[in-house]
Amino acid sequence: KNEFIEKLTHNSYIIQLTKLDESVQTPLDRILTIFDQKKQTKQREILEYPDEESEKFSSDELLQRAIKRLAKAVLEEKLRKDLEFEEETEETFSNIIEELKENKKALKEKDKVLEEKDRLIAELMKKVSQ
Repeated sequence: KNEFIEKLTHNSYIIQLTKLDESVQTPLDRILTIFDQKKQTKQREILEYPDEESEKFSSDELLQRAIKRLAKAVLEEKLRKDLEFEEETEETFSNIIEELKENKKALKEKDKVLEEKDRLIAELMKKVSQ
């Protein structure tokens, strides 16, 4: 199981390039090869390819157009900052949600303790009134 996929909160289609048959080479498959996560660098959002793969990309017009658009997006400072802000916001919300879950659990435990105290008080009141 993939941790990323398990954390998705919406319905989605996941295409695992490593599971695709080598003989399948539709335009979509060719474009998806650009996003091979095995090529990730220390900066998660940057992928690095060996020269032989770069040559394959440079000989394919469709891949060249896609790569140019992606490179342009990376170069646009505002877009990059927006993406970073989005990642930070998502992480903040995840932390808040986790904290809320922990608080909810703690409140349930306190409610159980209070219910037990109320039960004991009721028993003692019964004994005292007898």
